Amino acid sequence: MNDFKSFVIRTEDIRPEEILDLFVPTERDLQLISALKSASPVILEGSRGTGKSFLLRVCEQQQFAEFSGTLVVPVYVSFIKSSLLNTKNEQQFQHWMLARLASRVLRTLYQIGLLAKPTQSASVLAGGPIGLAGEMTELEKVAQRFEDSFKNPGQILDDYVVPDVESFKDAIQDLCEELEHVLNHPNNIRKVRQHQHGKRHVM
Repeated sequence: MNDFKSFVIRTEDIRPEEILDLFVPTERDLQLISALKSASPVILEGSRGTGKSFLLRVCEQQQFAEFSGTLVVPVYVSFIKSSLLNTKNEQQFQHWMLARLASRVLRTLYQIGLLAKPTQSASVLAGGPIGLAGEMTELEKVAQRFEDSFKNPGQILDDYVVPDVESFKDAIQDLCEELEHVLNHPNNIRKVRQHQHGKRHVM
């Protein structure tokens, strides 16, 4: 755990379990977090270092804590490594973003105990068959290759496993329906809550 007396430059360097302890909200902060939790799309604008990422992380941790009541799974994806992309792939940013987002969705679901058994929709988000817990999926490997592309700029990377936007959306919808069926059983909610307490802080 970070020493609270130490100086942290980036929100990404703060451990998840420390976020809420460091949050000193203003009325405007609470309004923004409420908006982020709504079903409507929200764009946060502000200069570098004004707390945009921090508010997103606060929202994420609050929604984890509220999950058993809301059944909303927050997924936070940092774009900080997008500046490392340096390939000749025409859609490098979109494919990297889809790969990272899909990977983060699966990782979050695993960590809170919602994806004990791989499903067809999960395989789409993995870019292929899902291996053992902790193994990188094919899409995670693609995202990593994009992020490493600055070391050998100008190459064309093999990214055929990245789903298009419509396939991604369909997989998310199918996965939500599958999980809704699982969570309709009260015992499963209790198991997820117990799993959260044991696993959520290793994100």
